[in-house]
This record gives sequence, C-alpha cells and structure tokens, in this order.
Amino acid sequence: MRNRLLVVPVVALAIVISACSSTSEGTRSPAPQPESPVPSASAAASADAEPTDGPAADGDQLTDETLIDLCVEKTRSYYSADVEFLPAEARIEARKVDPPWLVIVPSRTLGAESASVCTIGGTVSAPIFEANAAQTPPTDQEIQDAIDGVEHYTG
Repeated sequence: MRNRLLVVPVVALAIVISACSSTSEGTRSPAPQPESPVPSASAAASADAEPTDGPAADGDQLTDETLIDLCVEKTRSYYSADVEFLPAEARIEARKVDPPWLVIVPSRTLGAESASVCTIGGTVSAPIFEANAAQTPPTDQEIQDAIDGVEHYTG
C-alpha cells in the first residue's frame, strides 16, 4: 500500500501536526471537495486512491472521499443540529493495524471546534468501523496512538 502526505492549504486555519508527520509511516489526503475555495495539488488523488487490504469490486473501494463520507455519516448523530463538517481539512492516516484507516474530519458545533474520528476498513458496501467518536480535536499523541493501534476512540 502506498502512503502519501499532502497538506490541504487552508486560508484562515492551518492544522499542524508535526509529531505525526515525522513518526507516521505515511498519510493520505482527502480527495478535493468541489466546494473547497482553495485549489489543491491533490486533484489526481481521487483518481489513484487505493483500496483497503483485500479484494474489492470496482466501485467498492474505499477512496479518500468515501472514507470521509463514511466517518461523517457514522458520527453525524453525535452532534447538535448546527454541526458544520470541514471535509476539505480532513486527515486520513494509514494505520499499522486493522482496520487500516484512521479518518479525522474537523467540525464545528455550538461554536466550538470538534472532530469526527473513525477507524475504518472493509469496502464501501460493507465498511468495518472499529471505533468512531465525536470529540475535541485529537492531540498529536492520540493520533499516533491510533495509528499504532493503541485506541483512545470508542464508539
């Protein structure tokens, strides 16, 4: 599995997580969102997004966009009605354990910063969630622990 790191530029808000960029095996960036006001260098990312481990039928692979959508839908009910998800700022990390993807989707609700955090595997038609949560944005150490398989997220 190829891993890659791509930082999605954000005009007003930059999320910098230096500990993970120097210690993780790699990251995947989300596919660009059509409503994103800032152009991204990852325009081709969704075209070559990789499937999770194991065979999957064409169209049933977990792409960056699909991983983000699955995490948002899994955690939407945990928030108040005013929640605003920020998929253009989402972060997808390859994990060292199954399920193979850590998905972090920043959000705002009730005037506070928050995040949907999911560990996902499987396929589009049969996703596997080990953990899912709506919480304050995770710390660098929590992200690294989730990549390593030390779970802080329960759902």
